[in-house]
Amino acid sequence: MKAKKIFVVILVLLGVLRTFAFSAQTSEESGALSDSLIYRVMVNFSFFSAMDEAARMSYVEEASFYVRKGAHMFLFATLAAACVMMFLVWQGKSRSAFIMCTIFAVTDELHQLFVPGRSGELRDVCVDMTGVLIIFALVRILCRKEIIDDRFSLTHTF
Repeated sequence: MKAKKIFVVILVLLGVLRTFAFSAQTSEESGALSDSLIYRVMVNFSFFSAMDEAARMSYVEEASFYVRKGAHMFLFATLAAACVMMFLVWQGKSRSAFIMCTIFAVTDELHQLFVPGRSGELRDVCVDMTGVLIIFALVRILCRKEIIDDRFSLTHTF
C-alpha cells in the first residue's frame, strides 16, 4: 500500500510540473507549439494540402484557439485523474481532489499573468474545470458500476 501511495503522489507532482511548464511558456512559444502541431496533423488531409500557404496559415490560426483550449482541458483532466487516485488511496474520498484542482486552476492562471505575452483568464479556469468535471463524472460512473471501489482498486479486469 505504501508504494501505491508514493506512486499516486508522484503522478500528481508530475501533472502539476507538466502544467506549470506549459504555463511558463511565452505566448510566442506556446503559439508556435500549437500551430506546428496543427500544421503537421492537417497537412495529411487532402483539402488542407490543396490550399495555398496563406489559406493554410489562416486555417491553422483559427484552429489554434480550439486546440489550445482542448489542451487546457486535457491537462487538467489528467491532473484530476491523478488527484482523484491520490485522494482515494490516501483518504478514501475524492472530494478533496476537486478542491485541489480548482485551486491549481486558479493559481495556474495567476501564474500566467507574470509570463510575457500571456494572460490569466477566468474563461481558462472554466475550461480547466470542465476537464476536471469530466473526470469526476467518469469516476462516479465507474464507482456506480462497481468497476472501481472506494480505495481505487479495480474490481473487474478488462
